[in-house]
Amino acid sequence: MDQENRCQHGFTLIEVLVSIILLFIVLTSFMGFFTQSAFFSNKNEQKLGTIQTAQKVIKLVDNTVSKQDLYAAGITDTDGNVLTGVYHLYSTANIEDLLNQSLNTNFNIIADISNDKTDNLILFKVTVQDSSDSNNKSVSYTYIRR
Repeated sequence: MDQENRCQHGFTLIEVLVSIILLFIVLTSFMGFFTQSAFFSNKNEQKLGTIQTAQKVIKLVDNTVSKQDLYAAGITDTDGNVLTGVYHLYSTANIEDLLNQSLNTNFNIIADISNDKTDNLILFKVTVQDSSDSNNKSVSYTYIRR
């Protein structure tokens, strides 16, 4: 009977506990990679939202705003010069009024309109900022011929 007990092959309780602890350590380290990946993916998605909104506004400015629109809004004079040097549109509603179109966005949009160093262009700078994260903002530029 002693011969039969000695021939049994298997794992001891200590070996099983050590393997479970090692497996737990390895899985815990991988869990950190997955959480960091999810965090960076979320941040990139938010940043992409501000970039796409800025590009949408720039496209609308390119397609709809003319020097006559800027003059009618009291931003430029008859020669196309910005009246105050730099004209600020601090609210999304003011930009929507200038574009005659609703933007349907949760982001804060600010536009600065100024004369460029060249004589024939008006610089239109659009800043899109996420209201929930002040570090998440995108800035885009376009020019309007005067």
